[in-house]
Amino acid sequence: MKRGSRGIIVIGLLLVVTGLFGYQQVQASYEVKAFLVEAHATYDLSFTLPGSVSSIPTRISLWTHGESGDFLHMSKLHRGLESQDSVDLQFITPVRANRASVRVYTNEGLTDGSVDQMMSIARSSHIDASNQDGLFQLVVDRQVYTGLIVDARGLGLQRGISPRVWSESGELIYGGVVASYDYVQQQGVVSYGRELSSNMVQRVSVPGRLSYTSPLTIVALDVAGPARTEVIISQNDARRIFEAAKKYDFFAHYAVVFLID
Repeated sequence: MKRGSRGIIVIGLLLVVTGLFGYQQVQASYEVKAFLVEAHATYDLSFTLPGSVSSIPTRISLWTHGESGDFLHMSKLHRGLESQDSVDLQFITPVRANRASVRVYTNEGLTDGSVDQMMSIARSSHIDASNQDGLFQLVVDRQVYTGLIVDARGLGLQRGISPRVWSESGELIYGGVVASYDYVQQQGVVSYGRELSSNMVQRVSVPGRLSYTSPLTIVALDVAGPARTEVIISQNDARRIFEAAKKYDFFAHYAVVFLID
């Protein structure tokens, strides 16, 4: 082989290697956002991404974690060409998963907190609450519940900023895990009271031209957590909640009341 040909091959190999390592270096720039997930819940995620004409698209990966291990739930590539663009994802909590994490890979130079700023997450209610006539008929026919009342009186349950509902098998039924900081501070993910007041009834109602109220009431078995702010419910009651949430997921509106001493 001639010396000139060898030089061309060497230069070509260097360019290929440099390109590969350069691509990996850009793709290695990512940030992770982790959060708890509730059992049998449907979540809507939306990402507002900066526009880019780069040849390397943004990649968003969603992982779920639990007793069975870590699983890649979905991965999506996105090449934005506008000044701002959005990506919408939806996922249902897999069986025995209790946590999720989002990884955003981009060449935009992520900094700590970038994913928090670009991502919004909400629990889906599975029904259009603005369809008042349809919702009214479902309530009349006792096909949907509009909220959850947990009677925990006599168990020593304490008020807390992070109250949770667990099943006997250890599933996180409810914790308001996607509520914003402002909502948690101003409203709280549950309402507390010794008796069911008018304000608490409103919490487990669907507002509109008329207020529709049909809460599911259950009795807690025990309290849990170091601060005794969490409740444990029976497996049968957990099943009733899961079935109700398939039609109208009142947890999406934090329609939960705890009755305490």
